[in-house]
Amino acid sequence: MSATFAQDYGNFTWTTLTFADGKPHLLEITKVRLLDDEGNVSGFIGIMIDITEASALQAALQRSRDELEMRVEERTRDLSATALQLEQEIQSRQLLERSILEISEEEQARFKAFNAHAAVVVAYGLILPKAILQTPRFGCFNIHASLL
Repeated sequence: MSATFAQDYGNFTWTTLTFADGKPHLLEITKVRLLDDEGNVSGFIGIMIDITEASALQAALQRSRDELEMRVEERTRDLSATALQLEQEIQSRQLLERSILEISEEEQARFKAFNAHAAVVVAYGLILPKAILQTPRFGCFNIHASLL
């Protein structure tokens, strides 16, 4: 009498057993049916693999991934809030710069009334309107402060 393996792929199960060390172990069990010459089940062959450590490592890896995902989401929220705050700050400063640079017609007229031959400009990086810069007969001299 001979035995052959059944054509199925086996039965996979997981179970937890306590070993002699007193600790629970997660086991992956694979069972395959053995058939006799007439095709009747004559027995089983099984393999048990202790996957406790692999399972624990996989769980730890998943926790790390979850934590990383939470950190990424948190930092993305923080960066989005910071970007919005910076955008608002930029808009606020641009508005302030425009209001500083907008010299009324009256102020331009007062400047022209000086009939200056030259003007010294200390604008700290601001760009003055062309009408102001072209008013003095010999132009404007732009100076920059330096600690050198």
